[in-house]
Amino acid sequence: MAEATIRAAILAALDTVSNIGVTEDYLRWAAEYNDLLALFKVSIGGVDQVRAWLVSLVSISDDWQDFSRSRLRTYRFRVDGYLGLDDSAATEKTFVALTEAVCEALADAYPLAADYSCSAATATIDHVLFGGIMCHHAAITIDATDQLA
Repeated sequence: MAEATIRAAILAALDTVSNIGVTEDYLRWAAEYNDLLALFKVSIGGVDQVRAWLVSLVSISDDWQDFSRSRLRTYRFRVDGYLGLDDSAATEKTFVALTEAVCEALADAYPLAADYSCSAATATIDHVLFGGIMCHHAAITIDATDQLA
């Protein structure tokens, strides 16, 4: 299955990033604070924090090429990254560096899986409440295309 192959390749690329925190190949959530901490809290440099990167599929599109009678399928994935915000520790700088490292890991893994083309990753950064915890957030989109026939 193409989708599963690409998803696994994205996760493998994430797992090459030093101190990335928790990585998951699907979108995980917890509504309760303690449940969220159980899923996403890590200790980096002796500091406990929410630090997670989650891979999810957001769309599938098909394109038929009349001239070649082929069909292309594009999978759009999103990688959401979270880091608990701590103003006194200037975590914005840490998060931006981590987001850049994730983008580099994805670029180094290009084309993510054999027989697929992949567009460059695009990242947007903002702040969100994640299970009641204010976090830095990055949303990285990746399009991977498979020629089906």
